[in-house]
This record gives sequence, structure tokens and C-alpha cells, in this order.
Amino acid sequence: AAAPTPSSPASPSSPVSPGFDSEQEQSLDRGALAAIYDATGGRNWVRDDSWKTNAPLARWYGVTVNPNGRVTRLELENNNLRGSVPLSQIQSLASLEELALWGNELRGDIPDELGKRVDRAALRKIKDVNGSVLTDWFRGNDIDYSRWNEVDVNDNGRVTGLDLSGEGLSGELTEAVWEISELSELDLSENPDLRGEVPASVMDGALEVLDVSGSRVCVVEESEEFARWLESDSIDFTDSDDCEEYIATLNAVRNRPESEAAQGGGGCAVASSGGFSQSIILEFALAIFILLLVFRHADYNSGLKPLFLSHWMRNRKAASGQGKKHS
Repeated sequence: AAAPTPSSPASPSSPVSPGFDSEQEQSLDRGALAAIYDATGGRNWVRDDSWKTNAPLARWYGVTVNPNGRVTRLELENNNLRGSVPLSQIQSLASLEELALWGNELRGDIPDELGKRVDRAALRKIKDVNGSVLTDWFRGNDIDYSRWNEVDVNDNGRVTGLDLSGEGLSGELTEAVWEISELSELDLSENPDLRGEVPASVMDGALEVLDVSGSRVCVVEESEEFARWLESDSIDFTDSDDCEEYIATLNAVRNRPESEAAQGGGGCAVASSGGFSQSIILEFALAIFILLLVFRHADYNSGLKPLFLSHWMRNRKAASGQGKKHS
């Protein structure tokens, strides 16, 4: 993931707390970030550009600040963070508005107050992939997603529903959408240029209603349990556009032969594979066997050559003999 750019702040400047100036508050954020780094194995992160240096916080990888220099966004998804979620350190970032920590090896639950920041970060990822649509999202300084037409929230301010049907979404569906932990209804239908996959992990969340019909969002079928979950009346992918091209790409990445992929119309199901297919192994073994047969005839000490070399040598001798006769 590319480092977020701090040039466009996501919110108005946070008021300076009584008794503190901006530099002191920045120092508090710097200390909290350093503690997060230490608590999650920062030295083994995929990227830790400028972390725990004297560089401005805006140059630290994954950190966005407001005009007062306070941290407003922390985006460290898929960055090999390990250990327990450093709740106290994150909560001490008083101006934090967005938090992206998915795709890491972190343990522990995130309370609703921080969960709202995760929801907001996920919504921004959806917006970033589709900048030309969802024009009301993050307009100016508006980060109150409860007012956006496509978003439903519960009494705790957590996102529970997303209706993105027919919004003209395109490209790859961001994994962030599956990180909205309270999401119970998701409608991605009628977006024919939207592609991606539904992970089996959705079974473990709150999702109850899913519609990806009229899109190229495919289902990755990894278990019988997941297949049964997909049979629910509230899951609709039967009318999705053909996913064969997407399946072919997945198969190429996973070293799977095309013949083993599930074929058919919309809402394609792809079974995961853990290695080479049996047919490839058999073909490889046959090739080795043939080579052994060929070279078994090779015995240079007794004057015998491999079969193909013997044929070549006989032709050379014949041609040489004809040349001598003519001379």
C-alpha cells in the first residue's frame, strides 16, 4: 500500500487542548506512535519509513496529520504488525479519525469508538478506488458517514449497511469492505465493471444479506460450510456476469489447471488448491521415465551411444563414406 499523502487533511484542525501548544501535542502523538511501533514488532514491518526518527510525522509511513500536526489517519494494513492490538496507545491519539490495521497478525477486539474509525478508513478505501463516483463521500471536511445516502448506521455509529447498487463501481473490490465488522447488509449489484472475490471469512462476521448480482464479484468456495452459507436465501450471486476471466487469473496465480476451476455463469465458485494437480505430477513422472529409458542405452565405454546420437552418427558416417568414393 502506498503511503497516504498528508497534503489534504481529512478534517478541520483539532482544537489545541488547554495548557498545551501544538508542538507539545505533536510530541504526545510521536510518543504514542513509537509505542505502537514497539508493541507490534515494528522492526519486522513490511514498511516503516521514517518511523522513530526525527522526521515530521507526516513523513512516517501510513501517517496523515492535520494542519496542527496531529495524527488523523493511521493506515498500516497488510504491514506485518504482530501481537496484541495496542489499544491504549491508539486511543491516546486524540485527533485520530481513521484506523486501518487489517491484514496483520494482531490479537484482541476493537471497541466501538475505535471501530468507527476503522469503518471510516474502510469507506475511504472504497472511495479511493472509485474516485469518480460516490461524490458525496469525504467531500471537503465531511467525515460524518451517517449522513451519506448509501450508508446505514446503528445507534453506536457503526456501519451496518452499504447500498452501492448501480453506482458505477469498477476495478478491483477493495478488501476493506470486509473489514467493516458490524456490516450486516451489502448490495454491490448492477456494477458490471466491478470484479473481486468474496472471502470465506465473511461467515464469521455480521453479514447476513449480500447481493453481487450483475457484477463480476466471484465467490471463492473453500469449504462445504461456506457452500452451505452461500445457499442462504439472502445471498444473491446467481445473476452475476460471467467470471471466467477472473477465475483464469486466479488459477494462474495459484498454479491451478483451468480444468479444475468451477465453470458456469454468475457468482462463480472457485475451489482453492494447495499444490500441483495429479495430472501434472503424472506427466512429469512420465517425462523422467522416458529420459531414463533413452540414457540407459548410453554406455560410452562399450561404444554404444544414446539412441538419438547413434542415429546421427550413422548418418555422418554414411555421408563421409560417399564423399570418399567420389574423391
